[in-house]
Amino acid sequence: MKIKLTIALISILANITYSQTNNFCGQYISDDTFFQTSSVGTGSNLEASVIDAKKKTISNLTELIQNDYTYSSTDLILKIINNYSKTVCQKSTMTRNRVYKTYYAIQVKKSVLEEELQMSSQYQPKISKEVSDNSNLQNLMPENKPKAGGLSDVDCNIPNNPKINKYRYALIIGNEDYTKYQTDLTSEVNVDFAINDAETFSKYCKNVLGVSEENLFLLKNAIGTEIKREVNKISKMMMYTQGKAEVIFYYAGHGIPHETTKESYLMPVDVSAQNIEDGVKLSWLYSKLTEYNSKYVLVFLDACFTGGARNQGLLAARGVKIKPKENIIGGNCVAFTSSSNIQSSLPYKEKQHGMFTYHLLKKLQESKGNITLGELSDYLYENVALSSLKVNSKEQTPKTLVSPSLQDNWKQIKLVE
Repeated sequence: MKIKLTIALISILANITYSQTNNFCGQYISDDTFFQTSSVGTGSNLEASVIDAKKKTISNLTELIQNDYTYSSTDLILKIINNYSKTVCQKSTMTRNRVYKTYYAIQVKKSVLEEELQMSSQYQPKISKEVSDNSNLQNLMPENKPKAGGLSDVDCNIPNNPKINKYRYALIIGNEDYTKYQTDLTSEVNVDFAINDAETFSKYCKNVLGVSEENLFLLKNAIGTEIKREVNKISKMMMYTQGKAEVIFYYAGHGIPHETTKESYLMPVDVSAQNIEDGVKLSWLYSKLTEYNSKYVLVFLDACFTGGARNQGLLAARGVKIKPKENIIGGNCVAFTSSSNIQSSLPYKEKQHGMFTYHLLKKLQESKGNITLGELSDYLYENVALSSLKVNSKEQTPKTLVSPSLQDNWKQIKLVE
């Protein structure tokens, strides 16, 4: 009987029109056989709306499963969903405003889920919801457990500067897992420690650099539409603050050059090397961050743009290494990049950070932010270069790019006034 009902449900879902299914957005369905949920995604084109719908639905399904398997690894559940879930409905339509909407519903069998969970060493059975000591439960959550190998020295003892700068904004992106959306890739292409880089840098922005919680935007494993949306949002904020904004942009993840144009791109986790134009062109990023007048914009890029990377670049499997085109930046912008020319941006495995990010955090920790951009540039150039040779036996030389309007005084600008 349950099988017949399930088949009937799938049949109904697969033939419902968009207008009918819209009422079911985000609804959770759970019975003895399936976990199932749905959502609606929007976008300026059909592909974007489908990606948005799938992302939201997978997130909903993950949350639904974790409600029953409280301490199961999120990454493990996502892996099971990607391998074993079934699409039971996908309907798209375009509104009068030419916005695409996609309804998307998926399900995964409980029997398959339980079998895969129990085979994994990461599986932890559900703890009764009747347990009342929430503080003890919180300490057991995976995100609050110490990382393997322990915390790095820059992850602890973060200085505290109580002064908040209401016109200082930070957009921080850590793209580590490229296999979540690109299942044909192996884990070797993931960017080790990129999320730890972004999370720790966000703490320094709040505790040291005076960025308020509401002015800080942190993205982890971000897709292309998310990155572009947040960059556009920061740009609009700069417009409304009329030259008073101080913007910090940080990115750890893959960078890649266009093989023909040599243009550099930041790579969202859902964009492959074969579709590089769907990535975030670095020249576009600089133009958006300097579209409106500001006090200054600071860009920190822990990524290389040659096709190499911390583990294995998106082009590395083909043996490709390309010298990217030099970017010319306008406005009041200073960009700190983690490597030069055709070098790779490497990890500092002992510290569980990128080599560049570790030394950036270390200087912020030591100086408590009381440092000029010139001093920071000199410190990064020397320490990253020397540490990379000692630890990785490879050259990695940071580079600082400065817009023409700041050429005369950028070295005197202080991070914390």
